[in-house]
Order: sequence, then structure tokens, then C-alpha cells
Amino acid sequence: MDSPISPLATFTRAIHSSNFLAVAPSSATAASWRLAAVLKGQAMAPVSTSFFDFRVIVAWVMTSSSNPKRMKTTVGNPSKGQKRKERIYSHYFLTKDNEDRFQVVMQRKLVAERKVILKPGEVNEFQLELIRHDWERLGSYPSTFSVTLVKEFYANAKVTTSTAPTFLSYVWGKRVPFDADTINEFLGTQLADDVECQFSVLDDEGVAPGELIQAICLVGEGFHGGTIQRGSLHPLARFWSALVHANISPCSHVSDLTEGRATILYTILTGRVMDVGQFIANEIHRCANAAGKAALGHPSLITHLCSLAGVDISVPPLEKAMQDLDFSYFQSGMSQVVRGAGGPVFKNNPKFL
Repeated sequence: MDSPISPLATFTRAIHSSNFLAVAPSSATAASWRLAAVLKGQAMAPVSTSFFDFRVIVAWVMTSSSNPKRMKTTVGNPSKGQKRKERIYSHYFLTKDNEDRFQVVMQRKLVAERKVILKPGEVNEFQLELIRHDWERLGSYPSTFSVTLVKEFYANAKVTTSTAPTFLSYVWGKRVPFDADTINEFLGTQLADDVECQFSVLDDEGVAPGELIQAICLVGEGFHGGTIQRGSLHPLARFWSALVHANISPCSHVSDLTEGRATILYTILTGRVMDVGQFIANEIHRCANAAGKAALGHPSLITHLCSLAGVDISVPPLEKAMQDLDFSYFQSGMSQVVRGAGGPVFKNNPKFL
């Protein structure tokens, strides 16, 4: 007797034996969901938006027919150096909860990173501080990213059991670590063993409001309603805030700074040390486990981490990083200060040019 044919094999044969791939994208999407519905024994599946690609449909079919106990593999917790046995739910998701989480994550927006493009001599204070922190790659790595891969990463990064690793995700059958060491190694931002992260101390103990305001704000400006308006920042702090909001602590609401992000700016502008890899790892972990519809950050970084893990990162749809942080962006902030409450204080000031 012939062995039974799997739903995925049936799906694949049906596609290759028809003109399925020759139809228009919208028709192909609808047809793929209907074919998947037949394979799952349903009368009809709802037609998805064009955002779902063929690869996601295959994932949906495979997970529906997968046996949660069919595979065992060893998964390590890179943050603690421990290893454990993990039962993998499917080729795409660690557990059924992670598969369900994918449907939620698909509704959340992504905040893309920004690339720093400055010539020698432009915004010297910014470039010198970037070099002093060894953060050059932090401003140069952003590139295109795969929306589907990033959201699959976030779905599997959610911790669903008490024994699950907290800095490890799973994409297209590959384990993708995002612990501090992995991120710092990619960015080239490792701290020496005897160097303390001063930001962590400041974040825990707080910064005197007067000191913080003096370091990052225009004269006469400060906190309003618990936040600092972007227009209250001096030009250099405003330029740094754009990088912080995109590449360090992503946020879709950039018109003001929370106290936490203001502390990051204070740390940078006063020359203190920050373990940026640890901070980003914690941010990704927090976003992956957060409720609600908060935006997801670090998509380009995550795509790079997937590539390092051996994942094919060419899966569409691909999106680009946000507007570059260049000299024209800095000048636009300068002109706003000159026209605003800051008056001519910063005009032609070499410290900020």
C-alpha cells in the first residue's frame, strides 16, 4: 500500500500542476487560502489580504497537520548558557501558543531603523560620540528587512512556558538567538569585563531633573506633563533622539521623550557607558511579550540576526529603513531652533556643526 501523502505534499503538487502561480497576486492569494482550506477539510477559508505570501500559507497548512510531539530537539538558553530539551510544535512555530501569537503580531506595525549618513566634518560632536561608544555600526547596519520573517520572529520570541528561553526565537526551522552577547557581537559594541554599564545605574536610581534638563534641553525648557517635547531639545540632543527612537528604543510616537529615553540621551551626551546590546535584547524581549498593539522595533537588526542563523531573508514583502539621518535632517532641526524659542543661540555655533 502506498504511504499517505501529506497535506503539504498535496498542496505543493497542486500548485506545480496548475497555473496557480501565473494568476494575478490577489487571485493567487485567494486561491491559496481556498486550496489550504480544502486540505484542512474546511469548506472555505477567509481570503486574506495580500500581505500574506505563499510561504505563510505553507506554514499555516503545515502547522495544522503537524503533531506537537513528532520532533525533539535541544534548545539552549544563550542568556544563561543552559541547555534543555524542547518539543517543537512545527517547522514554523515552537508551540501552539506561538502559532496563535502570530495572528496577533501580524496586526502590529513595525518601526524601521534609520541609517546615519554623515560626511567627515558634519555634526562633529555626534560623530565623535558615536565613535567613542564604538557605535558606528549601530548607525550603519540598517537595510531592507523581511516583514514576514520579523513577525514570525516576534511570534516565536514570546515566552509561553516557565522553562522557555527568554532570548531565543525560531524562524523557518532555525533557532535565532537575540541575547546581549549576540547583538553586541554583531554591532561590535562589546564592553570590556571591567567596564560597568552606567546607564543601568542611572535608570535604576534616576537622574536629578535639573542635571538631565541642562544636558539635553534648550535654556528655559524641561519636562511638561512627565515628558520632554522634541522641540525643547537642543539640536544635538534632537539628532540623537531620532537615532534613539529608531535604533535603540523604538517608538512610533516621536514628538516627545519619556523619562526613560531622556535618560538614554543624558547617558550619551554626558559621555557615560551604556551596554546597548543588553538594552536592545531587553527591548525585543519586552515587545515580544507585550499585550496590546504596540509597534515592534528593530526589524532590520532581526533580519540580520536571522541571516546569521542561516535563514533565507529574501522572503517578501521587503521594506526599507526610514529616512536617513543626514546633515540636511540636522539642519532642519537647527532652523527650527533658530526660528523658535532658542533664538540665535545655536546659530553657527561650531559645537553643533
